[in-house]
Amino acid sequence: MKKITLLALLITSFSFAQTQKISSLETVQQYSKAWSELFLHGKIAEMFDEMKAYWLVPVEKIDDMKTKTIGFKDMIRQNYGNPMDVVRISGENLVDVAYREVYFLRHEKSTLRAVFTYYNNGSGWQLSSFEWDDSFSKEFANEQ
Repeated sequence: MKKITLLALLITSFSFAQTQKISSLETVQQYSKAWSELFLHGKIAEMFDEMKAYWLVPVEKIDDMKTKTIGFKDMIRQNYGNPMDVVRISGENLVDVAYREVYFLRHEKSTLRAVFTYYNNGSGWQLSSFEWDDSFSKEFANEQ
Protein backbone atom coordinates (compact mmCIF):
# COMPACT_ATOMS: atom_id res chain seq x y z
CA MET A 1 0.00 0.00 0.00
CA LYS A 2 2.87 2.40 0.81
CA LYS A 3 4.38 1.81 -2.65
CA ILE A 4 1.09 2.65 -4.36
CA THR A 5 0.71 5.84 -2.31
CA LEU A 6 4.28 6.89 -3.05
CA LEU A 7 3.77 6.23 -6.76
CA ALA A 8 0.54 8.27 -6.74
CA LEU A 9 2.35 11.16 -5.04
CA LEU A 10 5.17 11.05 -7.59
CA ILE A 11 2.76 11.02 -10.52
CA THR A 12 0.75 13.96 -9.23
CA SER A 13 3.86 16.01 -8.44
CA PHE A 14 4.63 16.39 -12.17
CA SER A 15 2.21 19.00 -13.40
CA PHE A 16 2.05 19.89 -17.05
CA ALA A 17 1.91 23.50 -18.06
CA GLN A 18 -0.46 23.29 -21.00
CA THR A 19 -3.95 24.54 -20.25
CA GLN A 20 -4.90 25.82 -23.70
CA LYS A 21 -4.60 24.98 -27.38
CA ILE A 22 -4.25 27.37 -30.29
CA SER A 23 -7.13 27.18 -32.74
CA SER A 24 -5.53 28.22 -36.03
CA LEU A 25 -2.21 28.27 -37.82
CA GLU A 26 -2.54 32.02 -38.27
CA THR A 27 -2.74 32.43 -34.49
CA VAL A 28 0.24 30.08 -34.06
CA GLN A 29 2.26 32.40 -36.31
CA GLN A 30 1.17 35.45 -34.33
CA TYR A 31 2.25 33.83 -31.05
CA SER A 32 5.63 32.75 -32.47
CA LYS A 33 6.36 36.28 -33.65
CA ALA A 34 5.20 37.86 -30.38
CA TRP A 35 7.31 35.45 -28.31
CA SER A 36 10.31 36.13 -30.56
CA GLU A 37 9.87 39.87 -29.96
CA LEU A 38 9.79 39.32 -26.19
CA PHE A 39 12.98 37.26 -26.36
CA LEU A 40 14.74 39.84 -28.54
CA HIS A 41 13.99 42.62 -26.06
CA GLY A 42 15.14 40.61 -23.04
CA LYS A 43 11.67 39.84 -21.68
CA ILE A 44 12.59 36.18 -21.32
CA ALA A 45 10.60 35.42 -18.16
CA GLU A 46 7.48 36.96 -19.71
CA MET A 47 7.97 34.92 -22.90
CA PHE A 48 8.29 31.61 -21.05
CA ASP A 49 5.34 32.44 -18.78
CA GLU A 50 3.14 33.13 -21.83
CA MET A 51 4.29 29.97 -23.63
CA LYS A 52 3.48 27.75 -20.63
CA ALA A 53 -0.25 27.76 -21.34
CA TYR A 54 0.32 26.14 -24.76
CA TRP A 55 3.34 23.92 -24.03
CA LEU A 56 2.87 20.26 -23.17
CA VAL A 57 5.99 19.95 -21.04
CA PRO A 58 6.24 19.61 -17.25
CA VAL A 59 6.30 23.00 -15.53
CA GLU A 60 9.61 22.12 -13.88
CA LYS A 61 11.33 21.67 -17.25
CA ILE A 62 9.95 24.96 -18.58
CA ASP A 63 11.05 26.81 -15.45
CA ASP A 64 14.50 25.23 -15.69
CA MET A 65 14.88 26.31 -19.32
CA LYS A 66 13.63 29.79 -18.41
CA THR A 67 16.23 30.11 -15.63
CA LYS A 68 19.05 28.91 -17.88
CA THR A 69 18.02 31.26 -20.69
CA ILE A 70 17.82 34.25 -18.34
CA GLY A 71 21.36 33.37 -17.30
CA PHE A 72 22.51 34.08 -20.87
CA LYS A 73 20.83 37.50 -21.07
CA ASP A 74 23.95 39.58 -20.32
CA MET A 75 26.17 37.40 -22.51
CA ILE A 76 23.77 37.85 -25.44
CA ARG A 77 23.88 41.64 -25.09
CA GLN A 78 27.68 41.69 -24.77
CA ASN A 79 28.43 39.29 -27.64
CA TYR A 80 25.66 40.15 -30.09
CA GLY A 81 25.07 43.82 -29.39
CA ASN A 82 21.83 45.73 -29.09
CA PRO A 83 18.64 44.14 -30.39
CA MET A 84 17.41 45.25 -33.81
CA ASP A 85 14.43 43.29 -35.10
CA VAL A 86 12.77 39.91 -35.65
CA VAL A 87 12.78 38.32 -39.09
CA ARG A 88 10.64 35.31 -39.98
CA ILE A 89 12.84 32.89 -41.91
CA SER A 90 10.56 29.95 -42.57
CA GLY A 91 7.38 28.13 -41.71
CA GLU A 92 6.86 24.51 -42.64
CA ASN A 93 3.47 22.81 -42.31
CA LEU A 94 3.36 19.01 -42.37
CA VAL A 95 -0.24 18.20 -43.35
CA ASP A 96 -1.70 20.21 -40.42
CA VAL A 97 -0.17 17.71 -37.96
CA ALA A 98 3.12 19.47 -37.26
CA TYR A 99 4.34 22.98 -37.91
CA ARG A 100 7.82 24.46 -37.52
CA GLU A 101 8.58 28.15 -37.62
CA VAL A 102 12.02 29.79 -37.52
CA TYR A 103 12.85 33.39 -36.64
CA PHE A 104 16.09 35.33 -36.61
CA LEU A 105 16.48 37.67 -33.65
CA ARG A 106 18.80 40.22 -35.21
CA HIS A 107 21.30 42.14 -33.12
CA GLU A 108 23.97 44.65 -34.14
CA LYS A 109 26.81 42.10 -34.37
CA SER A 110 25.03 38.85 -35.25
CA THR A 111 21.77 36.99 -34.95
CA LEU A 112 20.16 34.34 -32.80
CA ARG A 113 17.77 31.74 -34.12
CA ALA A 114 14.46 30.83 -32.44
CA VAL A 115 12.71 27.62 -33.50
CA PHE A 116 9.11 26.86 -32.54
CA THR A 117 7.63 23.44 -33.26
CA TYR A 118 3.91 22.77 -32.83
CA TYR A 119 1.77 19.64 -32.87
CA ASN A 120 -1.91 19.40 -33.75
CA ASN A 121 -3.74 16.33 -32.43
CA GLY A 122 -6.95 17.37 -34.16
CA SER A 123 -8.29 19.56 -31.37
CA GLY A 124 -5.84 22.43 -31.73
CA TRP A 125 -2.18 23.36 -31.90
CA GLN A 126 0.13 23.00 -28.92
CA LEU A 127 3.74 24.03 -28.55
CA SER A 128 5.81 20.88 -28.82
CA SER A 129 9.27 22.40 -28.51
CA PHE A 130 11.12 25.69 -28.38
CA GLU A 131 14.83 26.11 -28.88
CA TRP A 132 17.19 28.94 -29.53
CA ASP A 133 20.82 29.12 -30.59
CA ASP A 134 23.24 31.09 -32.72
CA SER A 135 23.49 28.46 -35.47
CA PHE A 136 21.79 30.46 -38.17
CA SER A 137 23.93 28.75 -40.83
CA LYS A 138 21.67 25.70 -40.35
CA GLU A 139 19.01 27.59 -42.27
CA PHE A 140 20.99 27.40 -45.49
CA ALA A 141 19.82 24.48 -47.68
CA ASN A 142 23.10 22.55 -47.64
CA GLU A 143 23.91 22.97 -43.93
CA GLN A 144 22.84 20.53 -41.21
